[in-house]
Amino acid sequence: AAWAVWPFLRYTIIVVEALGKLRWAAIQVPRLSPGLAWALYAFVPLAFALRRDTRLRTRLREALGRTRAATISIVALALAAALIWTVVCSLPDQQLHLYVLDVGQGDAILLRTPGGRVILVDGGPDPLVLTSRLGQILPFWQRRIDLVVATHADQDHLAGLIPIVERYKVAHAIEPPSMRETPLSAHWHEALAASGTRVILASRGMKVRLGDNLTLEVLHPPADAVNVTEDDANEKGEFRP
Repeated sequence: AAWAVWPFLRYTIIVVEALGKLRWAAIQVPRLSPGLAWALYAFVPLAFALRRDTRLRTRLREALGRTRAATISIVALALAAALIWTVVCSLPDQQLHLYVLDVGQGDAILLRTPGGRVILVDGGPDPLVLTSRLGQILPFWQRRIDLVVATHADQDHLAGLIPIVERYKVAHAIEPPSMRETPLSAHWHEALAASGTRVILASRGMKVRLGDNLTLEVLHPPADAVNVTEDDANEKGEFRP
């Protein structure tokens, strides 16, 4: 019996995995407020009343018929205004924004430059948590990340970045030249190769221009680094105006 249903289950898994890799497969929605939740609960008895009372349904249908055109116009205008306002609020505001993301045991830092470029430094241990945090900050149509920085191959820094490379259009990735080979780092490099992301090896003194008067400077490791200890792997870069 198991063999009879296996092809259908396998097909379902393949379809779900394929659709899950699409850039628009998931959209972060706002949390449901208590007021809206109570309003939805209040609608339940009203729905039952409409189902039982024929006269009430008739009156409601007539009222809706008279106001349908006006309602549709108002809703359309409201949706258009909300969309325009959302787009305007998401435009670059000429300020540098730095977000230290709460990803649990690990590090993930997101930067939005005054010109609108997006930089992600490390990704924490859980891809689902990272994508949720990004969805809270970036607009849902933002599917490009200009630069991803992987400081080292530890689980709590690198694991969350791999699905980001697969789901977003990542232009460039920076990593240390001596990243140790692990199954996780191998998966990382496979994802980079599949996405066509350009990989840049970091070295002390390297500078990446992120916009007008904004530069990312790498402080570690040195250009001739071969073996990097765990303590060395946690060294940081700095941003200079």
